[in-house]
Formats: sequence, C-alpha cells, structure tokens
Amino acid sequence: MDWKNKALWLDFELPIVELEERIQTLQDSAAVRGMDVSDEVEKLRAKSRKLGKEIFDKLEP
Repeated sequence: MDWKNKALWLDFELPIVELEERIQTLQDSAAVRGMDVSDEVEKLRAKSRKLGKEIFDKLEP
C-alpha cells in the first residue's frame, strides 16, 4: 500500500497512516540489519488496529 502519498488519505485517517509508515520503516531497517523485530511489529500493529477501531467507531453517517 502506498502510505507515502498522504493526499490519498482523509485527515482522520492520518494517525493510522503514520503508524503504518513507522511499522514499514522498522521492518525495512530490520531487514537490512538482519534483526528480528516481529514482537515490536506485532505491538505496533495491535496499536494500529486499536486506533483504527477508535477512530472509525466515532464516525457517524
């Protein structure tokens, strides 16, 4: 997914996009260094899911 093109996202989605960018950066950096960051990635993904739920639960039609 193209997280970098923030023009594609609505303002309320940006915190999720920024968190997903952090996850991707962490994974890319770890791959170059040969590090296992799976625990940290899972924590960040859980945070992203929770944030997404909080944001989208507040939306009204």
